[in-house]
Amino acid sequence: MKTFEAGCKAYHAANSELEAHYGSEQGIEIRNKVPHVDLSLYLDLSNTPHAYALPGIAAAQKASLDEQGSDFTKKYEAFKNRTEMLVQARYQAFCDALGLLGEEMGAEYEFNTSGPLDQRIADVLTKGDLLRKTLLDGFGYVDLLDLESSFSKGFFTVTGLTKIKLYNDLKLCSQIREGGIRISAEERVRLGFHQE
Repeated sequence: MKTFEAGCKAYHAANSELEAHYGSEQGIEIRNKVPHVDLSLYLDLSNTPHAYALPGIAAAQKASLDEQGSDFTKKYEAFKNRTEMLVQARYQAFCDALGLLGEEMGAEYEFNTSGPLDQRIADVLTKGDLLRKTLLDGFGYVDLLDLESSFSKGFFTVTGLTKIKLYNDLKLCSQIREGGIRISAEERVRLGFHQE
């Protein structure tokens, strides 16, 4: 079974590959928008062949511009396609790693059964935030709000909980803490309040 640590390594490898791609000679050229006078002439010539600045252009120069422009367009398209592929690969690696983190936090939640349910969920989210921030992408946030998020999917898959059931239990925990509800001893045990 894949671990969150392995997921992080895959994400960082994908991110490094993308950064190397952006840092390539062509990447710097495109990112910095290095002006290509010949390319500008080619675009003028191909888009507006009757442009006032081009009537006296020689046939040899036109052929050279066609060749240079065509080559540049092919290189640019190849660069753009590779960029899209690498961005998608990095995003997939990120989602996979976040899903694995959710699974590990779900397993930890299932293993650690002592204490109130709301505190256990808070501990899961706090630790998940910290692990994502320090090991994955530097952004310290995980949630159980969005069922489509990778972390939530991993967590709910392992625990077998549903969002509605979890939120109803969290609401009960809140009401118990505020003293606004009386519940049975069995429910107190289920929610982890029997030790308090």
